[in-house]
Amino acid sequence: MSSFDVIIIGRGITGLSAAWHLYRHGIRKICLIAPKISPETTATLGPGYASVSLHDNISRAVHGQGSEVAHAILNLNRTGFSGLLDFARERNIFHQVGQVSRFADSDLEAKEMTKAVAWLVANGFPASIEKNQNRLVQRDGAAAASLDISLTLKFLEKESKAAVRSNSVKAIKSNSNGVDVSLEDDTIVSGEMVIAACHRGIKELIPEMEHTLVNHADQWMEFEVTKGTLPLAPGDLTFTAHSHFWMSCATQNTLRAGGARFLRKWAGIEAESAPVMGNITNAVKTKIEELFKTEGVKLSDPVKASGILDIRACDEIPIIGPMFGDSRILLASGYMGSGLTLGFAAGQGLAEFVDAGKSKVIPSLFHPNRLRSLTETD
Repeated sequence: MSSFDVIIIGRGITGLSAAWHLYRHGIRKICLIAPKISPETTATLGPGYASVSLHDNISRAVHGQGSEVAHAILNLNRTGFSGLLDFARERNIFHQVGQVSRFADSDLEAKEMTKAVAWLVANGFPASIEKNQNRLVQRDGAAAASLDISLTLKFLEKESKAAVRSNSVKAIKSNSNGVDVSLEDDTIVSGEMVIAACHRGIKELIPEMEHTLVNHADQWMEFEVTKGTLPLAPGDLTFTAHSHFWMSCATQNTLRAGGARFLRKWAGIEAESAPVMGNITNAVKTKIEELFKTEGVKLSDPVKASGILDIRACDEIPIIGPMFGDSRILLASGYMGSGLTLGFAAGQGLAEFVDAGKSKVIPSLFHPNRLRSLTETD
């Protein structure tokens, strides 16, 4: 039986960030286990943007979860965004910093944006409203970036110097000495603590989480601009129609875009796979061309398309921290579309939990303990 200080299940941004931060804390006996997962959940299939802003406008989070939670999520996003960009900058990983913009698609959305900007400014976040080509636009400042995800993950793994096991995990079991992780090849790896950063796999490994995490199917496409000029700069992230559509400017003539999830069965909720759907591709392309009609923008057919499975908590608040009833097991999932930023910040916070038993980065309102009543049965 192999023994480590920390076992990390998952090799996405959360797991690798945790391994890298643990190494910086002086914890060197780390094992990364990569479960056999479907390609739709692979981090490298993401569109490659990071942002301080939430996918949905902040007004939704404030209305649904309250100002304290909304403020905490934005602060954690800010921590992750800053750390991720510093990491990329120090290693010359290609990245471009841009603005977050929201284009009003209706009078109702314009009213929502006005309320959102008022809340953001009152709470110390940069935001403004302006007119652009007779459209109302919300600006959230230099709060977005496009970057090379694959290279970022490679650097994190290399610098963490962790042992890697390419295997699937069957079970996690705590005992008086630590935690045993049983693998598909019937071997057992033991550790003093385990970090479950495998997102969808958490539901299978930790039954108490089964009804608290929900799959969401999504897709994104890459288009070339064949006519007209985008009113966007590389690195910019743009939303419209209450965030039902989004686009990330990779280069001046390349756009990665997604949305229209409402065209999927049950809006993609509880999906087990994320096939690329032609009607969604067409809807996204049409929406972008309509949005930038004044600029004469026309897009190519997609040069790349990817389906991906996101996972969200039932209360739409990220889950990061020690598992209730067993503090040897740490969890991280449910990032609500902010995977790169929250994942990088979660890795930092989880490393703090391992090293000191508490985290300065992760507030207690993100801990799994808040969901305990949902897992209790008669």
